[in-house]
Amino acid sequence: MVADALADYFAAQRRKGARGADKDEKSAEARIVQTLGATPVRDLTTQQIRRWHEDLANAPKLVRTKQGADFRQTKPLDLSDPERVRSRRATANRVLTILKAALNPTAEEFAQIFTDWNKGELDSFLIELTSKIFTRKDPETGKP
Repeated sequence: MVADALADYFAAQRRKGARGADKDEKSAEARIVQTLGATPVRDLTTQQIRRWHEDLANAPKLVRTKQGADFRQTKPLDLSDPERVRSRRATANRVLTILKAALNPTAEEFAQIFTDWNKGELDSFLIELTSKIFTRKDPETGKP
């Protein structure tokens, strides 16, 4: 489920000591989990994500609401104000970035996945080799 991928992502961010994880998690909870949270990751399509992103860009602005309130207060989007439209699109893009980060593991995370697989039923030379490949860094760029 998308909600599980987000939870795992934010747990990893906290373990790394990433700043802004709490704020990003609140944004994800309000803007991603509500719509896509129950969707299995394998069932997400590009078209579905694009439609969600466009809907988010055109949605009313969420405003602070008292904790424990029954519903979230919103402020209508004035489509005649280019600055407000730009601001909503920027918010939608930030939230899309959070979703992409949660759904796209890093090289280090892939290495850990293959290392874990190699400890179990899939124990093999090729799985071990693949996990080591993900830990190698390019000598020129220092990137995986």
